[in-house]
Amino acid sequence: MGGHGGTSDTIKYRVKEAVGALTGDQRLKNEGKLDQTIGKVKGAVERVINKAKNVVKGPTKKIVYSGFRRATAEEPLRLSRCA
Repeated sequence: MGGHGGTSDTIKYRVKEAVGALTGDQRLKNEGKLDQTIGKVKGAVERVINKAKNVVKGPTKKIVYSGFRRATAEEPLRLSRCA
């Protein structure tokens, strides 16, 4: 799951629920509600997984040495960040 697929599924499930409500088909209405709930749970689980992956990866920036000269008291060693 990812991208914009969840949005179209949500619309489809809402339409399913609305058609069930308009036609008096309680089963179809309930299926639409259930599908919407399942979609919300899947989305929440996906967000938790993505956050966990980001925590495991840690920071992506590295500090690297930017020169080959010695640092002095007047001019300390310069470090730069890489993306």
